[in-house]
Amino acid sequence: MTRPASPLPAARGWPASGVAVLSTAVMLGAVVLFCLAQLRPPAALPAEAPADQFAAGRALAHVRALSQAPHPIGSPAHAAARDYIVDQLTSLGVEHELQQVVSANPAGQPPYRAATVRNIVARLPGRAPGPAILLAAHYDSVTAGPGANDDAVGVATLLEALRAARAGPPLQHDLIVLFTDCEESGMLGARAFVSQHAWARQVGLVLNFEARGSAGPSLMFEVSPNNGRLIEEFAGAAPAPFASSLFYDVYKYLPNDTDFTIFKNAGMPGFNFAYIGGFTAYHSPLDSFERTSAASLQHHGGYALALLRHFANRDQAAGPAEDVVFFDLFGLLLVRYSLGMARALLALLALVFIGLLAWAWRRRQIRLGGLALGALALIPQLAVAALLALALQPLLANRHQEYSYYGDTFNHGWYAAGLTLLVLAGSAALQLWFGRRLAPASLALGALLWWLVLAALTTIALPGGSYLFSWPLLGALAGQALALAAPAAATTRRWLAPLLGALPALVLFTPLIALLFTALTLRLALVPALVAALLLGLLAPQLAVLAAGRRWLLPAAAGLAGLAALLGGVLAAGPSPDQPRFNNVLYGLNADTNQATWAMFGPRGDAWTSQFIGADSTIGALPDFFPLTPLQIARAAAPGLPLAAPTASVLADSTAGAVRTLRLRISSARQATLIWVYAGAQTRVLSASVGGAPLGAAAPWGLAYWAPPPEGIELTLQVDAGQPAQLRLIDWTSGLPDLPGRTITPRTADMQPSPAMGLVQFSNATLVSKSFTF
Repeated sequence: MTRPASPLPAARGWPASGVAVLSTAVMLGAVVLFCLAQLRPPAALPAEAPADQFAAGRALAHVRALSQAPHPIGSPAHAAARDYIVDQLTSLGVEHELQQVVSANPAGQPPYRAATVRNIVARLPGRAPGPAILLAAHYDSVTAGPGANDDAVGVATLLEALRAARAGPPLQHDLIVLFTDCEESGMLGARAFVSQHAWARQVGLVLNFEARGSAGPSLMFEVSPNNGRLIEEFAGAAPAPFASSLFYDVYKYLPNDTDFTIFKNAGMPGFNFAYIGGFTAYHSPLDSFERTSAASLQHHGGYALALLRHFANRDQAAGPAEDVVFFDLFGLLLVRYSLGMARALLALLALVFIGLLAWAWRRRQIRLGGLALGALALIPQLAVAALLALALQPLLANRHQEYSYYGDTFNHGWYAAGLTLLVLAGSAALQLWFGRRLAPASLALGALLWWLVLAALTTIALPGGSYLFSWPLLGALAGQALALAAPAAATTRRWLAPLLGALPALVLFTPLIALLFTALTLRLALVPALVAALLLGLLAPQLAVLAAGRRWLLPAAAGLAGLAALLGGVLAAGPSPDQPRFNNVLYGLNADTNQATWAMFGPRGDAWTSQFIGADSTIGALPDFFPLTPLQIARAAAPGLPLAAPTASVLADSTAGAVRTLRLRISSARQATLIWVYAGAQTRVLSASVGGAPLGAAAPWGLAYWAPPPEGIELTLQVDAGQPAQLRLIDWTSGLPDLPGRTITPRTADMQPSPAMGLVQFSNATLVSKSFTF
């Protein structure tokens, strides 16, 4: 291809006038800042708001009462939370009952989970028969924190929405309010309601409320399948909707579950809501009332009250229909359209792209070789973004102890901003280099070729996310077409048209990048970094205008600003009461040998953990207490204490042919919150049940039973006859034991117990194990 006569971008069509540069900078900056500012929930209403409205000012009193202490299932604080909810329902004069049953999950990998759950179920009768609306939230917390956001806010949402619904006009159909138990340990309360409560068969729609953090807008991140009519109803009824079919499509492939998973699998249509800002408060002592966002609570409640009134007053439930593509604009409206329209839009984009390409070629502004090079120019931009994101990880791991738990940092915003600015610097520099060698149309259309490919791939494989590429691509193609049609003297039109055409991309991708940093954490910063680089490829004309005249000012300024932001994150990394250092220790006693162990999850010790685990520690597995995991744990010898061990006694023992049936009573003299039962390597479990609830039989077999009653649990096992049955019992209580003659130095103000993540949720605890042979 013929190289342009001048190497300067301005001489090839991008004007270098101060008006163009300033206008482009102001418009791009204003749109980005506006979009980021919209990522906030509605303002909270005060306690004095009208009685028929949801007011976070009133609901916060429930959050405060429910988050005084950690309240995992089976704990005294858990019983107090249950009593509080029952008292509130009684004061409202609403029919309610306690569903106390054994619930078990027979699926998945051992240890199988089971519990004695105590769901609280309330009902507000409607004026006519019909499908009921179910509001759901769980009232248990993890062991590590008071659970103000996860999920006292959800409980408060239900209580205040129920109060407001009673204060307004009577509903046409019944409202069921479900406070589930044991969500944190396997959604066992939701399973019990769905499988064992008569009201479950009357539910026409579910609204479930959760949190994975402490702030931010409440996202409608999951909806039941065949949701076309549901989304249409949601769009007309939901106040300040923050929702996207991208969330829905991606969430289907993630291993994350909430109570809504149980409802959805039972065939109940509905919506799942959660806010995700402030992730480093999640499942930790920081999940406190003081870190609760009244605005996030208001957003939850706005959804709950508006949607229950809308759906409870319909003559019939919204039936199934084909899934649709949907996304919100600034929380003001919900755009939605069919999958057929998404496919038609893709066909239109392909035709417009081919037509624009042919037009540019006829006007000698592009050659096919230049288009190929323009497309290839995006690859090093993506590579630089990936390298920057990967290079950030060692810095985070070395400077932020909390990163090992969350994959994120307390001062998350510094690093997200710094990485984004560095990606901007790298992309701008590479585009300048390629811009000296390629015609402007080659660079612009080459990047848009990638967007067309991504639009096609998402329309086929991930249709809920196709809007992210289709509408920005349509805007960019329109802007390029207007610029291409402009006479050479129409300089304003030639820079303004692509700028206006870039607005759809900025409007859709600016909040997406911010949400990706929040949802995926800094550990997966690679994803938003690549998305940012992809967006900057589409913005090649605008970056060229900004670089006109002083070509390296933009990448230099962005690079320096990015480094300054990273430095800000490093300087703000020190531990403090608001940004504590997490640590943990557990005590384990093998009652067979009276040998005890201190153990610590995580690679780092500190002054507090050194009083248990010092220089003589070793690294290895803990088969006496975690027999199904090879996790390597720091450990040291501990004094053996006279702690009561869990017990197993035979209630019945019979053999029929090659099958032996054992009925056992398993109990904990320490009134443990959790009992594990593991079969020995030589014991093959053929079938099992606990309290009448069936369990799976995969090997190596194990059971985790939460909140066992004082009298213990009844476990039935069928095993091979002719061989002894070997079992190991382990019971778990929160807190370290008292050590006679020794005082444990308390944590300092800048330390907190570790968050409940994976096996770490069993830290800061006492475990006693004992083996049995029958």
